Amino acid sequence: MPDVLEQLATSPTPAKDFDLYGKAVALGLVLSHWQSDLYIQDSPEAYALVKLYKETTGFGVTKFVSPMDKRMWYEVPFQYSPHWDKSKSLSVAPSQEEHRPE
Repeated sequence: MPDVLEQLATSPTPAKDFDLYGKAVALGLVLSHWQSDLYIQDSPEAYALVKLYKETTGFGVTKFVSPMDKRMWYEVPFQYSPHWDKSKSLSVAPSQEEHRPE
């Protein structure tokens, strides 16, 4: 995994295009979510990725101990991208042409 982290760190990514969820999946990190918030279980790889995310975007990340498994996790608001992908597909209104009475 360190090779992947090195590659991530050397690949310039504009802050608006930083796909934290995609990078965490590529690293094989333990993930969870609640609606649009992403949770990443703490590990050396997770720490490095979260640090890169914060440096690239300037956004905050909260670290907490889960009451469920007593492990350290990172909470990253609004970064569970499948939530947004689903929301986009649900929010597209059909055109008037499609609903014209016959």
